[in-house]
Amino acid sequence: MNCFLIRYRCPFSSSIPSSIPSSIHNKNYINYVNYVYCYGKIRKTQPLIVCTLKKIRIHHVFKNNPKCNDKLLALSLGQMLCSIATFMHDSYLPIYVQCELGMSNSDIGIIQGISQLLCQFTKGVSGVIGDIFGSQVKVVLFGTFLTLICKPMFALLSTVNNIAGLTAALYWLFFAKLFDRISKGIREAPTKAIMNQLANESGETPDKAYGFRQSIATLGMMLGSTIASFVFVITGKDYIKTFIASIIPPLIAFMWMFIKFGEDESTSEFNKLGNNVPISDILHSLKPNYWYALIMISTLYFARFDSSFITLRAKNVMDKNYIPILFLVSSFIQVVTTVPFSKFSSISKENRYLILIIGFIFMILSDITFVCPLTASPFGMFLAMIFLGFHMAMTHSVTQSMIASFMPVGNLAGTAVSFTDFILGFVLATSNFVAGYLSDIIPNGCFIGGTVATTLSLIMLIVFSSNGYLDN
Repeated sequence: MNCFLIRYRCPFSSSIPSSIPSSIHNKNYINYVNYVYCYGKIRKTQPLIVCTLKKIRIHHVFKNNPKCNDKLLALSLGQMLCSIATFMHDSYLPIYVQCELGMSNSDIGIIQGISQLLCQFTKGVSGVIGDIFGSQVKVVLFGTFLTLICKPMFALLSTVNNIAGLTAALYWLFFAKLFDRISKGIREAPTKAIMNQLANESGETPDKAYGFRQSIATLGMMLGSTIASFVFVITGKDYIKTFIASIIPPLIAFMWMFIKFGEDESTSEFNKLGNNVPISDILHSLKPNYWYALIMISTLYFARFDSSFITLRAKNVMDKNYIPILFLVSSFIQVVTTVPFSKFSSISKENRYLILIIGFIFMILSDITFVCPLTASPFGMFLAMIFLGFHMAMTHSVTQSMIASFMPVGNLAGTAVSFTDFILGFVLATSNFVAGYLSDIIPNGCFIGGTVATTLSLIMLIVFSSNGYLDN
């Protein structure tokens, strides 16, 4: 028995194996619907996966280029496995270091802030390093290996604390998070460079490749939180064993990537950045609209502190076993609604402003729900995460595309992107410092600060858009 995917606009009798009855050859199925011929019948199916008795065929992103599809799949699965590992330990790490090791909110905020800042920095240099070495693949493999070797550090936190004390454990956690975020930054830019190259080799745009990778990565986040909750329960609520389990996904990822890319001999010439460009020329190339958008988005980012503070809030009002499910709910909402919201926003500037305004309001509602005593319950935490999920789905990609529309094109395009990432990375790092400090002086103060930051961003959005400062 064989199963065949049917997805064509025009007659496809020449493309169907002879084992399919000739009566099917005369039907013009179009590519809006996918069918599978099985057991002598035409059946509807999903476009991504088609099964046979011998193997699983994944719907190709790059048509007529199996080699590019294989490499894209390897990159995407590697990203997914690393995301699973990170969410497996991050789901319970804040609770463990605060409840078991006695670390303060400020300590956690400082660690998260510095690690996020260095993650943004490594994103800006890892691609250049790949050009210097002549292979982006080698940098991706190194980043994956660094992800693997940093995972045991989280499992050894208790041992370090027992042997050397709390101060040593604090430094140990700092370097563990540092290596974890740096490894992510190292993988990011080279992975995008490889995906662009694959798209170029296949003669297609990279849009589908980026969408496929993002979908797989988000799935990894959802699976990581779910697996963390499952492992935590079956191990008798053992934090260390849960952290140990997070070693497995990056080990598989590194082995998978090494098999797929270890013998890759592709090289690229060192791509010179060109003549030294004065910083004044770079700044002058950024139009006033860019600066208005950057100010507004930077203010909003002060409300986007690390999810560790959400975990610390939720542990006080609900069973720790269900905390990872909070993030699963938010991720699911983003997966389902981000694309429709982005399409709606792209129709007109009025739609874009409407989506952003509603998205900002959702963030304010989320922060208020987290901090309000009336919603200090499991239901309140899930409601807050639902608001947060809609906020991210409505605003994250839209704000990024908005500020990108004000950036210069040509020789300074990459410089503008790097400059923007560095500024926003610095803001994210600072937001974690502020969130930790506010949480120490005011109960759940980080959410109060987030409400203020988002309200200011909303006011800026209304004022700037009313005066045409954010028009493309």
